[in-house]
Amino acid sequence: TTMESTLASKESDAAAPPKSDGKKNGKEEEETPTNEEENAASVDENEEKEDKEELFHKHQLRGYIVLIFASTVNMVASIESNQTAILDRNGSKSAFVIPASEAGRNFAIANAGITGGFAFIAFIAHIDRISCLKGIWKKLFKPNALFEMFYLFFLVLWTAASTWVNTSIQGIAGPGKGQFDIYFATWISFITVIWTLERYYVNAGNSSFYAFFSSWPHRGFGWILLFAISLADFFFVLDEFLNWESGLKRVPQIRRTFAGVEDWEWGLFLAGTIQSFMASFIFSAVELFRISKIGITSEKTTWETWTEGAILIYLTVWWLLIVILFTIPNGIGSLYGNVYFFTWAGAVSVIKTLLWWVRDWRREIHVAMEKQHEEYQKAKKAALGQGLDSIEDGQISE
Repeated sequence: TTMESTLASKESDAAAPPKSDGKKNGKEEEETPTNEEENAASVDENEEKEDKEELFHKHQLRGYIVLIFASTVNMVASIESNQTAILDRNGSKSAFVIPASEAGRNFAIANAGITGGFAFIAFIAHIDRISCLKGIWKKLFKPNALFEMFYLFFLVLWTAASTWVNTSIQGIAGPGKGQFDIYFATWISFITVIWTLERYYVNAGNSSFYAFFSSWPHRGFGWILLFAISLADFFFVLDEFLNWESGLKRVPQIRRTFAGVEDWEWGLFLAGTIQSFMASFIFSAVELFRISKIGITSEKTTWETWTEGAILIYLTVWWLLIVILFTIPNGIGSLYGNVYFFTWAGAVSVIKTLLWWVRDWRREIHVAMEKQHEEYQKAKKAALGQGLDSIEDGQISE
C-alpha cells in the first residue's frame, strides 16, 4: 500500500549515511591542526621554556658579578697594602695609612683570590652556552640545585671568617689602619654572598629572608635586627678590649688612645650591648612562638605592651649614652671600624623600633576611642528609641 511504501522509504533514508557538506568539512579540516603543526608548536614551547630556564636569567648572576668586582678591588688593595703611607704637603709620610704586616697582607690576598675565584667559576657556569660543559653547569646550578646551595653556604662561611680576620683590631683593615678599600670590599663581599643565597631560595620558590622576618607579628622584625646588631657589636667591642695591645703594636699613637680608656668605660659599653641583645632575644622568641594563624588575631596584653615600651625607652637611653660617650674623639669607638659603624647602627635600630612601638600604641588608642564612640552612639540610639516608645505608649493610653 501507499503507507507501507512511505515507511520503507523513510527507513532506507535513515539507514543511508548522511551527505557530507563540502564547505563545512573543509572548514573543519582547516581548523584542525596537522601533526606537523602540533610538533612545531611543541618545539617552540620547549625552546621558549629552555630559554627561560637558561642560567644567565637567574638573579644569582648579579651577585656573582658584584662579588667578582669586590674581590678585584680587595685583591689590588691587598697587594698594595704594604706600601708606605701617602705623602703630605711637606713631603713627609702621613700616618693615615698603616702598612700591612706580611701575614695580614698574604691572608688578604688569599682571601680575595679564593672569593673571586669561586665567584668567577659561578659566573662562567651561568653564561656558558657553547662549551661541552654547558649541560653539567645546568645540572649543578639549576634552580633548587643542592650543589649551588652548598656552594653558597661555603662562601657565606668563608666570607664571614675573612671579614672577622680582616676587619678586627688585629686585622689588616682594623680600626686606625686606614686600609678602607680592603675594609669596605671585604664587607661588601660578605653582604653580597648573603644576598645571593637569598636569591637562591627565592628562585627555588621560597620566601626571601626579609619577607620571612617581616612576617613575624608585631615588632618582631625590629627586635631581630636589634639582636643581630647588638650581638655583633658586643663581639667587636670584646675583641678590642682583649686584643688592642697586640693589635696596635705598629700604631703607637692609637695605642695611647686605647691606653687612656678606663676599665669602667669598657664595662659600660659591654653591659649596654649585653642587655640589648638579651632583651631583644627574649622579645624575638616571644614573637616567634606567639600564635599567628589566618583568621586568628594575636594581640598583646596591656601589661606586655607597656613592658615592651618601657624596655625600648630604657635601651634607647643606653644606646644614646653609648654613642655620645664612645664615638667622640679618644673614645672606644671613635675610629672608623666595626665598633663605630655597629654602634651607630644599634642606636638607629633601637630608635626605629621605639618609634614603631609609639605608632602602634597611638593606633591602639585610636581604635579604643573609636570603639567607645561606637558604643556611645549605640547607647544614644537605644535611649532615643526607648524615649520615643514611651511617648507613643503615653499617647495611646490617652
